[in-house]
Amino acid sequence: PGAPEINDGKDNQCPGGSGYRLIDETSADSGFHTPGVKSNYSWPPQSGATSYDVARANARDFSVGCQTTRTTGPQWVDAAIPSAGQSFFYLNRPATPFTGSWGARSSGVVRTGICP
Repeated sequence: PGAPEINDGKDNQCPGGSGYRLIDETSADSGFHTPGVKSNYSWPPQSGATSYDVARANARDFSVGCQTTRTTGPQWVDAAIPSAGQSFFYLNRPATPFTGSWGARSSGVVRTGICP
């Protein structure tokens, strides 16, 4: 119980724990953590991961304006600015050596089909 997820191609959480049934998902809070900097999206690094995928979209369900990029560290500088009245939505996952999960939807179902 409480063991961190590591990039090993396995689910490292116990039944009933946060992240159970998700494989190699990033843990903890992802977001814009640097005060005053609105372009640096980051997350805690995952042990063993050597690169990450980041998805950004104009819709919460990632069905509109979705694009992905790969980065070698647990952050991505996004120079794009959403149009007035719009928002961007972000997800991240480890990409190598094992491709991780994009996480779960609020229903608890594993996210798939990101950036159709």
